[in-house]
Amino acid sequence: MTRRLMVAFAVGVWLLAGCGTDDGDDDGGGDSDGAAALPTECTEPPLTMRLEALGESPAGSADFEVTDAVARRVPIVPRPDGETAGDPEELAAAQEEATTTDLALYAIYLADFEIDRDELEGFGFGEVQPEPGGTIGTVNIVPTMDGFATGDVADGGDIEYETTTTFGSLGVTVVGEEQDGFTAFDDVDGQVEILALDDDTICVDIDVELQLSGEPVVAAEGVVTAPIVRAPDEFFYT
Repeated sequence: MTRRLMVAFAVGVWLLAGCGTDDGDDDGGGDSDGAAALPTECTEPPLTMRLEALGESPAGSADFEVTDAVARRVPIVPRPDGETAGDPEELAAAQEEATTTDLALYAIYLADFEIDRDELEGFGFGEVQPEPGGTIGTVNIVPTMDGFATGDVADGGDIEYETTTTFGSLGVTVVGEEQDGFTAFDDVDGQVEILALDDDTICVDIDVELQLSGEPVVAAEGVVTAPIVRAPDEFFYT
């Protein structure tokens, strides 16, 4: 990938539709043919995996005890002209697309404490703060134009569609009680493979190292299964 200075979760422009909610039946959640049996390697917490921030602000460890995991799904509605919706009809059309699209970012939260689902299901960025003495990691994966499905891989490559939100296709943060979550890196080594995905559950094989000047700054490795919660339909990336 192009080497450039990035943060693990860079936030750009969000489109917040204020013109009502569409309660359509199509969740657009990836593989939507119904739940299937998970591969044998897919494990729900509690589990042990590598999840650590290195360097001047260490957090986590090579043997991190994950007691809770949740994945937040946020739809993506690309903007070919690179601009947000400019009038009510255009905004309504983007909202409708957000309720049905397979194109979505998944943020997989991994913590050594119970994650508050209300923070992920509610409006806003879904930021979960560590409990006193706790640590939380987030693995963000952004798909190609077709959205994610079982067997797909996120490897840090360039996103092939235009958005007003600035984010990489793969990122990891690991945050302790006294950290702000900012991690500068200029290269991504590894990938996240989706072993199973439906409307309710995602299982991922994570093997990622973020590097700065050739040195690791954040690393995550392990297989984890997490339930999926959806951001409100009015809240999506564009």
